[in-house]
Formats: sequence, C-alpha cells, structure tokens
Amino acid sequence: MSNAAARYSALEPEKTIYLDRAIECSKYTLPTLITDNDRSTGKNIYTKIATTYQGLGARGVNNLASKLLIALLPPNQAFFRLSVDDMKLQRELDNYKELQSQFDQQLSLMERSVMRDIEESGDRTALFEALKHLIIGGNALLYVSENGTRVYPLKSFVLNRDPEGNILEVVVREEVSPDVLPDGIAPKNNEGKFVDKTVFLYTHVKWDYEKDR
Repeated sequence: MSNAAARYSALEPEKTIYLDRAIECSKYTLPTLITDNDRSTGKNIYTKIATTYQGLGARGVNNLASKLLIALLPPNQAFFRLSVDDMKLQRELDNYKELQSQFDQQLSLMERSVMRDIEESGDRTALFEALKHLIIGGNALLYVSENGTRVYPLKSFVLNRDPEGNILEVVVREEVSPDVLPDGIAPKNNEGKFVDKTVFLYTHVKWDYEKDR
C-alpha cells in the first residue's frame, strides 16, 4: 500500500460519523447526492437509492443552494471590487489626481475580465454542486485550476487540521479508469488488458511551513 493510500485509510475513520449523518440527510432530500454505498471503502457498485415519495426536501435544498449561489456569484455584476491604496499612490505619483480615473477604468476592466472567465469556465455549476453538498453533508472540497473548478464530495477526501483549524494535509481518493493513467501504472494481464475496470487514484497534499505553501 502506498503512503498516500495508507494515510487515507488512517484518517478515514475520523469522518465516519459525519459521512453517516450526510447519508441519512441525503435520504430525505436528494437521495442520489450521497448514497449509502459512499460509506464503503470499496469501489462503487450498484446500490439501491432511497425513495422519498415527496419533493419537499429536494425543493428546499435546491432553493437554498440557488439563493446562496446568487449571493456569492450575483449574475451580471462583480462579487468583488479591485482598488488601490490612495495614500501609497499619492506618495509615489505627483500627478495622482490626474491618473486616478485611468486607474479606476483599468481596474474595472480587470473585474469584468475575471467575471467573464468565471462564466466561461463553468465555475458557477461547480459551486452550485458544492453548495448542495454543504447543505446536506456539511462538507465539500473544491479544487480550483486553470481549467475550472472541481468538486470532491465528503466520501472522496480526508484532511487533518491543527488546533487552530488550519489545514495540514489533504488526501483525495478518486475512482478512475485505467485508460486515463500513464502506462505502467495500472496492472495488465497476459493479454495486455487492464485487470480492473477502475482503480483508485490518490492525491496527497501537505502544508510546508518552511516554504509557506
């Protein structure tokens, strides 16, 4: 067993109580979001989905998630504001008053550029999914990259914090197809075919105090 897999197995029991609660809450709201099969450490297999026989819980979760999404990422307007320190610019530039309007104009262009990138990357969809996990399960992990944002549910990650709540390490476990991995990673049989249809891919992230990253 690799170090990342061993660390995941060591930290996984600590989240059992939270995962069990999330599964129970999901049964009465969005049964397909966090299933009973997510409690197992094995690979995904067929699991029976609970039937709620009413949609009140689902409507409540979707309504709350939509309102939170609008509050965090309001449409057609920036959710943040870029500004400069007037006192520093005044000390550095003699003609600060004349350039102030140009600074504001350029910062406004940068704000619109960031908002356009968010809309094109699909981050709004990922954030909506994460908000549903926060409402039902109370936890979710977001990975923000240049290609967009990815959501990891509670079943797919474990983490360790210091007494102040700062994250010390995160271990993510994904079930992926061997076809997307580099050659030589997933085992093959004598015929050259993969032994397993899916394999676990572990990603271990640790905080380095010396490098502050």
